[in-house]
Amino acid sequence: MLKHPLMRWTALLSCLILLAACAAEKPITDKSARQNLAARKSAPGAPGVQPRPSEVSPTKQFEMGERLEFGRGMSQHLAQAATWYRKAAERGHASAQSSLGKFYARGLGVPKDYRESILWLQKAAGQGDAMGQNGLGIMYRRGWGVNRNYRLAVNWYRKSAQQGYAGAQVNLGRMYRGGRGVPKSHRKAVAWFLKAAEKGHHSAMYFLGMSYLRGDGVKKDIPRATDFFRRAALKNNPYAMANLGLMNRSGLGISKNIVQALKWFILAHEQSTGAQKDRVFSLRKAAEKIMLSEQITEAQQLARKWRAAQKSDR
Repeated sequence: MLKHPLMRWTALLSCLILLAACAAEKPITDKSARQNLAARKSAPGAPGVQPRPSEVSPTKQFEMGERLEFGRGMSQHLAQAATWYRKAAERGHASAQSSLGKFYARGLGVPKDYRESILWLQKAAGQGDAMGQNGLGIMYRRGWGVNRNYRLAVNWYRKSAQQGYAGAQVNLGRMYRGGRGVPKSHRKAVAWFLKAAEKGHHSAMYFLGMSYLRGDGVKKDIPRATDFFRRAALKNNPYAMANLGLMNRSGLGISKNIVQALKWFILAHEQSTGAQKDRVFSLRKAAEKIMLSEQITEAQQLARKWRAAQKSDR
């Protein structure tokens, strides 16, 4: 049993790090770094008015699908988005094929169907579409609709990453970090994470924070790790937020501050899902048990101010 507070919370930090490492892969898509998309033009018709699919080009059909998927200028409607993506995909539009593959992989607007997802992702990847290549990498990495194959996953991630697709750069870095499909190399992992971080990818920033925290592939540098965690937190990365909470709680590399720790646990809990949400909730409750009521209130106020500042910056 670890009795010293610093040792105990440092151990908790290490535990959270290990649990979070397998949860950063984004399913199929990376909205901030799409590659090979056709030049954006205004979608046909006024908002909410949809022309017949046969009357517009594949590019216009794809753009209408995007508007419906993300609610741009009209109400979000995933089933209709899938219809427009399919119309464009059947006419050979690579980005629409990737998007349709994503929809089938995640069950967005259509029943989840990994085999159908693989079909459309292969068509897109065959045309050199970076999003489709990354999507195929994820399918092989996860074993969704295909036999799990890390080497093929690395192959598709690399093709996409070399085109500058940030999500694939993160995923390739993770493969090097874990030694899956390639010889383990923290140095190469960091190199790919840096490329994605330059494009503003929050998971890349989180993994760079982990690298500097542990000294994996780089010289151990706690202040720099903290900086990367803060940058990732500004993009609502819950793992970075939780780590900042633990670092404030234990005084690891920064001044010990239980109020700031609770603030980060509150924010991380709001952004987390699944098992990670339960873990952060436990950390939050453990902190509250040793705090005064006025300290808890202060942390809650700081969390609200942080959220408000984030919204005003958008």
